[in-house]
Amino acid sequence: MLNFRFFVEGPRDADFITQVVLPLLGASTFAERDECVITYAGLRPKTSAGLFYTYLKQGYESYILADLDPSKCITEAKRRTLKEHFDFKGLRRPPDLQRRILVVCPEIEAWYLAGVVSNNSLGVPIYSSTDSLTYEEFKRLCQRLGRGEEEVYRQILNEYDWNLAKTRNRSLHYFATRLRL
Repeated sequence: MLNFRFFVEGPRDADFITQVVLPLLGASTFAERDECVITYAGLRPKTSAGLFYTYLKQGYESYILADLDPSKCITEAKRRTLKEHFDFKGLRRPPDLQRRILVVCPEIEAWYLAGVVSNNSLGVPIYSSTDSLTYEEFKRLCQRLGRGEEEVYRQILNEYDWNLAKTRNRSLHYFATRLRL
């Protein structure tokens, strides 16, 4: 049983964690991967906070992933995520969240594009750095390629190079370092 729980904003974040990160952490089955990822966008803030707190109390390494945008800085992104998606008021001892929220800069698409290999089957261009790439740029890229977003996401994950990706995106490198990957 894997000792990690990841609270992610949406399905693209969940796919990334499930297909790229969890196998690196040792998750071998789909059932094991599914129980490790919680999508918080559809949950009430009290529910998200309660689940997160429960997993921490049970000894799980629990993290919240948050996109940077539209925040100006990482601290603001963390506050916005907590305010919008997690309500820890009323808990006897709220968890120390300073090191539990990991910010994806600027959005998960930057992490996807960081791991694109040079000989990829879709002809996705290579970026030396994806630190500032946004969803809007990813969407335009899909249009230029004449491919649907889902197809591009899926194919990138099929050919993803984790070690290369860590060199192309600072927030992914930080994330990997925190998880010792």
